[in-house]
Amino acid sequence: MHMAITTLTRKAYHLGLHQIDNPSNQRCYGWDLLEEPVLEDWRRVWWCIYVLDSYSSFSTATPTQVETESIRAALPLDPAVTSSRISQSAKIFLPAELEALPAVTQDIGRGLVDRGFGFHMAVNTLLKAAVAIHRLSKQSSGDYISGRISALRDHLAALQLTLPPYYMQPTPDAIGGELLPGFNSRLQTQLKFHSIRLLLNFSELRMDTKPWLSQWQENLDICYRMFEVIQHWDSQSSLTVDPAICFIASSLLITLHLHSVSSANSNAVLLAQLKRRKEVVRLFLENYASYWRLPRFLLDCCITFTNKISGSLSAEDVLQISEHIQGPLHQKWLSFLSPGPESMELLNFDDLMHLDWDASIENLLWLQGCD
Repeated sequence: MHMAITTLTRKAYHLGLHQIDNPSNQRCYGWDLLEEPVLEDWRRVWWCIYVLDSYSSFSTATPTQVETESIRAALPLDPAVTSSRISQSAKIFLPAELEALPAVTQDIGRGLVDRGFGFHMAVNTLLKAAVAIHRLSKQSSGDYISGRISALRDHLAALQLTLPPYYMQPTPDAIGGELLPGFNSRLQTQLKFHSIRLLLNFSELRMDTKPWLSQWQENLDICYRMFEVIQHWDSQSSLTVDPAICFIASSLLITLHLHSVSSANSNAVLLAQLKRRKEVVRLFLENYASYWRLPRFLLDCCITFTNKISGSLSAEDVLQISEHIQGPLHQKWLSFLSPGPESMELLNFDDLMHLDWDASIENLLWLQGCD
């Protein structure tokens, strides 16, 4: 799957999808020959590839293929916009620098673009940065990581302040006439937003910049905000939502389990609540697992983890375990779950995105040296 997305991204670059709205390059790629409705379709194709590249990076803890600085493709228009062609000045582009993202988010809110899609891309851009920080924090001990964490927290806070007042509410905007597809799209964006905070929190946990207990409590608060989003999810939309959102749900389930076995959480009421909420997230994954192989595989990984990790974990235990949590499809994580040595070449990622097949760890990982 990772290699397929890499190939797809490079093909998109070769065809110039990232330069659809660059007047200097439109002619060489043939974009000047196409009508605006066709160009709009290709813009959506490009931004879907952009999201796939982000998911690939999130799941495998590898660098993204798309360079934000290279993109000169406008965000898609609101489907209600009927004009066959809009001026170049009316188009909205994601900025090369994160500092400029809040201003662009404000433009999205008052412009002609598809607002839900645009907000999702803005948050996705910050998620890409958070994934990079989380990956580098486990691969490098440089002091620059702390500075990047602090800067990204500021960018996230600024972006949140530019979103519409209702946007981070996990309930439908009934007064505004929000429909189910738009509501679930907003919930996906909220999950990504909270995932950024969770990734930054895990990156800080190992850096010992703050008291561990306060950071661990912040971690639980983020998990509960993510749970609140899932709690309001409408399962009727399962087949219309990208199943890769389950990467985030499985990470949440893993983290909730760590809290349930952490010695820092000894309150009986809290432990009972964690148990219930773990079950809700498990059922969320189970719902998708009835249609898609990827969620089924991720759920199998979560079950393996919960069976393997029990008892009362100290802060040091949690930190040691979190070192293995690089990405849901990262070799270090799968090796940690595996009862024996394995080869990543034998993991069939391509099978994970298909329907109606039992993609358990045993089916996808041929364990060497095991019966």
